[in-house]
Amino acid sequence: MVRTVFFLGFFALASLSSSEIKMGDGGIWRTASGELTELSEVGSVVDTLSRIVSSSDLDGALQVINAFYGNIKTMADNPYSSEGNDAYYECLDFLKSGELRSFPNEIKYLGEESIFEDITGGIFLSSFRRYQTEHPSTFTFTVLNALSINDAEWRQQEDSRGAFIYCFVDKCYAGETFRDTVLLDGNRGILGICNKAGGNAYTVKVSSNSDVGLKQEDKKSHRIDSLLCAANAGDSRAMSQLGYCYEVGDGVEPDYDNAFLWYRKSADADYAPGINNLGRCYYNGFGVSQDYGEAVKWYRKAADKGYIASMKNLAFCYNNGRGVKTDASQAFRWYLKAAENNDMGAEEQVGWALMYGQGVESNQVEAIKWLLKAADQGSLYAQNEIGIAYEKGKGVSKDAHKAYEWYLKSAEKDYAASQYNIGRFYYSGFYVKQDYSEAIKWFEKAAEKGYGSAMNYLGFCYSKGYGVEADAKKSFDWYLAAAEKNHSSAQNTVGWAYYKGTGVPQSYTEAVKWFQRAIDNGSVESMVTLGYMYEMGLGVDEDPWDAFDLYSKAAEKGNVTARRNIAVCYEKGVGVEKNERKAFKLFVDLAEEGNAEVQCDVGRCYYWGKGVKTDYAKAYDSFKKSAANGYRKAYYHLGKCYEYGKGVEKNIPLAIQLYVKSMYGQENKDAEEALRKYRSGNGMLTYQDANGLSYYFLEGIDQEIQL
Repeated sequence: MVRTVFFLGFFALASLSSSEIKMGDGGIWRTASGELTELSEVGSVVDTLSRIVSSSDLDGALQVINAFYGNIKTMADNPYSSEGNDAYYECLDFLKSGELRSFPNEIKYLGEESIFEDITGGIFLSSFRRYQTEHPSTFTFTVLNALSINDAEWRQQEDSRGAFIYCFVDKCYAGETFRDTVLLDGNRGILGICNKAGGNAYTVKVSSNSDVGLKQEDKKSHRIDSLLCAANAGDSRAMSQLGYCYEVGDGVEPDYDNAFLWYRKSADADYAPGINNLGRCYYNGFGVSQDYGEAVKWYRKAADKGYIASMKNLAFCYNNGRGVKTDASQAFRWYLKAAENNDMGAEEQVGWALMYGQGVESNQVEAIKWLLKAADQGSLYAQNEIGIAYEKGKGVSKDAHKAYEWYLKSAEKDYAASQYNIGRFYYSGFYVKQDYSEAIKWFEKAAEKGYGSAMNYLGFCYSKGYGVEADAKKSFDWYLAAAEKNHSSAQNTVGWAYYKGTGVPQSYTEAVKWFQRAIDNGSVESMVTLGYMYEMGLGVDEDPWDAFDLYSKAAEKGNVTARRNIAVCYEKGVGVEKNERKAFKLFVDLAEEGNAEVQCDVGRCYYWGKGVKTDYAKAYDSFKKSAANGYRKAYYHLGKCYEYGKGVEKNIPLAIQLYVKSMYGQENKDAEEALRKYRSGNGMLTYQDANGLSYYFLEGIDQEIQL
C-alpha cells in the first residue's frame, strides 16, 4: 500500500546560546538577524532555512535543501500518486547522503526514515536532530501554533562524534489546553518536560542528566491526544485515523460507537478513506445497524472519488448481492477500475474473471496479461494461476516446463496451492520423474498450511502405500483433517470409512453425519449414499421419502447412479407411487447412454414384463449388451435364459458356466441358489468355489454366446 506523507517544512536551530528560532502568533518565523518571513506558504520556510544554511557556509547544503523541497512539494501536490511516494524516498536518500554535515553550535540533522509519520493531513513535523553529549547544558526552544507535531518520542542515534537525540513534540492547537508531556529516551528515561510558557507558546527544556523511567503505554495515549487535537480542529484525515483507533483498540479501548462517530465526521468532510470506512461500519454493523444498502452508498461515493479500496468493496458487493442485486458485470467493471490503478488484488480479480468468464466474456489471453501484471507485483495467487494456465493451455500454449516453473516460483515462497500442484506433478510423473516420496514432501508442506486438497492426497497415499508405508489409521487421520477443512471429497471418504469401519470403528451414525456435511459442501455422490442409508434405515430411521428426495436431487445434477435409483424407486414404489411403466422408460433412456447395469435392468423388465410386454428375445439381447459392457450380474440372467430356453435355445451346460461366471470375484446369492440343483450331495456351489474353478472351465464362454 502506498504511504502518503504530507510535509510542510522543517527548520534547524541556529544558535541556542544567543538567539532562539521562534514561530510566533500569526505564523511568523523570526531568525537571529531579525528577518521576518510569513509562513503562509511552505516555500517561505524553505527559503528562510536555505538562507540560514547558506550563511553558515555549509558546502552543498543549499543544493540539497532546494532539491529536498522540490520533491516534497511534488508529493504534497500529488498525495495519491506513486510519484509523490517516490519523491519521499528520494528525499530520504538526500538526507542520508551526508551532505548536510554540520549546523552551528554542534547541532546536527540526521536523515532517517522514521523522521516522517503519516498522522494527519497537513502535518508539520517539527523534527530536530540535535544535542551532543559534550554539551550537556539545558537548552530551550519555543513552538507556537504548529499545525501538528507527533507524539513525544525520544531516540538515541550514535555516530563517530557521540550520541545525538531528536524529539517529536506533542502538538496542541492555539486555544486548546496543553497537557504536560514527558519526553522519552528509550535508554536513559525522561529527558525533559514540555510546559506551557505563556500565551500560545510552549517551551521544551532538555537535559541529558535525567534517569527517571516512563511507561511505554504513555506513547500511544500521546498519539491519541494528537489525533484528537487535529480532529477537533477539523482535520478529516485525523478523524478517520482516530475512528480506526477506536475500531481496533489502538491506544484506546475498542469502541465501535466512537469509531462510527469519527468515520462519519471524516466522511462528512468528504475524505475518501473516511467515506470508505463509514461504508465498512454499515457493512459490518460497527456502531450502527448493519445495512448493506447504506454501505454500498458510501462505497460508491468513495469509489467515485478514485479511492481504490472502495472500488474493490463495491465490486465485492455486486459479486455477492450485498446491498445491490447480484451483478457480475458491475463487479468486473469496478475491479477493472481498481486494476487500472495498479492495484494487485484487483488485477488478480480481473484476471480470474476474464479467465473463467465471470461478469465478462471469457478471454483467456487477456486474462493472462492481467495475471502477469499481478505476478510482477509479487502476487503468489497470480503466479499459481499462470502455472495452471500453462498446464492446461488456457490463454497460452500448453507447456509443462513453464507450468512447473511458475508453480515452483510461488511454492518456494510458501504458497500452499502451488506446493500442492508441485506435489501433483511428482505424484503423477507429469513433466518430472514420478517420485511419490517427493510428492509426499510437497503435499506435507501444503498440508501444514491447512490446504485441504493436499491433506486429501496424503490420505490416499497412506491408504495405498504410495511413498509411505500403508497405514489405514494415518490415512483416516489425513482424510479427517481435509474433511474438517471442508474438502467435500474427503468428507465423503470419511463417511465411507465410518460406513465400512476402515481405519476407524464402524459407525453408521458417524457416516450419516459426514455424508451430510459433504452434501452441504456440494457432494452429489454423498447424496446418493445418504439416500440409500435412508432407504435401508442405516444410522437413521428408515425413510423412503427422504431417500427418494435425495436421489432426485442427485439425479438433477446428472448423477447416473441416482438416476437408476429413481427408476428403481418407481419400479418398487419406494418413496413414490409405484409406476412400472415410468420405471421402464427411465431404464431405457439411461440404457441408451451405454450404462451396463441399466441395460441389465431393461432386460429384467422385458423378461418379467415390468412396465412393458414380456419379450424374452429382447430380454436376452439386453442381457448380452450388459455382459459385453462388463456388468457381471448380467451373466446370471443370461444363464437363466439358457437354462429355461427363454429367447434362446436351451443349453444347461452353458447356463451352469454363466452362473459360475456371474459369481467370479463377487457374491451372487441368486446364482448360488440356481446351481443348487446341479450339485451332488447337500452342499452349494458358492462364489468362493467359483473363484477356485479352473480357468479352462470358463474359457471361451463369451465367444460361445458371441458377446
